[in-house]
Amino acid sequence: MYWRRRVKCSNLILLIILISASSIFVILKGSLPHISITRIFVDERNMKESRVVAEDVDSVTNGQIGASSYTTAKYGKPVTGKDHLIVYNRVPKCGSRTLLALFEQLKNEKRLATVISTQGFHVPRDLGFAGGQRALKDRINQAIDQIKHLPSAIEGHFRFHSVDRSKNPIYINIIREPLDRMVSQYYYRRFGDGQTSDRFLKKELNRVIDSEYLNQTFNDCVLSERLECSNPRITSFQTSFFCGIHPNCSIPSAWTLAEAKMHVDEDYTVVGVAEDYSGFLSVLEKLMPALFDGIAAKYQIQSKGQNKTESTKSIKLSPPTLEVRKIMRERLDMEYKFYEFVKERFEQLKINLGVMS
Repeated sequence: MYWRRRVKCSNLILLIILISASSIFVILKGSLPHISITRIFVDERNMKESRVVAEDVDSVTNGQIGASSYTTAKYGKPVTGKDHLIVYNRVPKCGSRTLLALFEQLKNEKRLATVISTQGFHVPRDLGFAGGQRALKDRINQAIDQIKHLPSAIEGHFRFHSVDRSKNPIYINIIREPLDRMVSQYYYRRFGDGQTSDRFLKKELNRVIDSEYLNQTFNDCVLSERLECSNPRITSFQTSFFCGIHPNCSIPSAWTLAEAKMHVDEDYTVVGVAEDYSGFLSVLEKLMPALFDGIAAKYQIQSKGQNKTESTKSIKLSPPTLEVRKIMRERLDMEYKFYEFVKERFEQLKINLGVMS
């Protein structure tokens, strides 16, 4: 009888403990910030496993994988004051040289103290992707540490990564319709544009292309399924750029797309589209008047006076056929999902700010 009473008592105590633990978990679950499951697993498993996790989570959360509930999201938020570091990790062939010319005008007017370019930050090629990205990140951070006065800007073709928060970084960027950007990049690497010197064309651009394919059209490249026009790492270029420097960012997956979207929402003040360059500049004026007031008008003057748009167009560009467009629309599926995501947010931001296209 005594033994039975002890068992019943022990079971009752165990039941009370379990109920208490469950209650504490429910309370904590409601108070803790959302943590992306994929961001935990991707660092601990190989890419094959992380892609499965990403796709599984995507199906459970209705496309919200990687979405954040942080209250510090920067997209579309007005920026006060001037003491900021503008971080412009520009995507190739998205009109970046036009904005850099405007940066130079702001610098000449003493509205920007310094404009640092990362184009000369070469890293050894034998480091591989991950090592090269880490080395480039270190070089960029070292350059930022040397900045003595704000506002300043740092620009270059580098993937998204977090920089020193003490500099009050403001991320901005602009992307382009995926197929148009890819075609422009394809011909630029072969023939340059109106601002490309022969020396740069031969030593920097042509060297990565087999001479056998130097004069091949984009249409032929696509139809022959050459890697330059079919490699998933190339057909997901813009998405990977915003995903960041993690090695898995170069492998297209639901996780890659989710990370890119999250960085747009959480880290960038604005990401525009090249098809509406004037609208992008007007948004910069609205969100950061202390830094960019009047920049849209400068752009209009610059465009008329120097014809910059024509001089930065790729030479000998042959437009893709309808057949090739259909093929590439499928290959660029993830790029288009990211592009439409960015474009939708940008259009809504313009409406919110009263910016007309």
